Amino acid sequence: TSSSRRCTWLCISVAIPYLYRKIRKCGRSRTIHAHWTDTKKNMYKLWNMLLSMLLKCDTLISALFKLHLCYFYFYGQFYDLSKYAMNIGYIYTGSPQNNASRNISYSALGRLLIIQCLISCCIVAVQCVTYLYRALN
Repeated sequence: TSSSRRCTWLCISVAIPYLYRKIRKCGRSRTIHAHWTDTKKNMYKLWNMLLSMLLKCDTLISALFKLHLCYFYFYGQFYDLSKYAMNIGYIYTGSPQNNASRNISYSALGRLLIIQCLISCCIVAVQCVTYLYRALN
């Protein structure tokens, strides 16, 4: 139905990014105390594991958003990942002649963003190799 689809889109586009930013900003790993119950210990172990993974995947998540933006610049369909997940597209109401020039200008931005992504990937690769080299020596 339309209302459930809107609620899902709202949750995806607002709640998930809000939680992600909130966890990144003020998330801290917690010390697990011996006198806690097993349920509480497991909950904090899960929290620490989730926080660790989230902080390690930050670069990957950033690259995913950039690649999605490249997709939008080339094809002009889904600007937000939430709209992509819910299959909510944009409708272009201009004339077909104007649509061709619109895609050309956006595809240039897409090319620039791909170059930026490639440079970022190279920097991350160099950092990984440097880290591995230092760890092994």
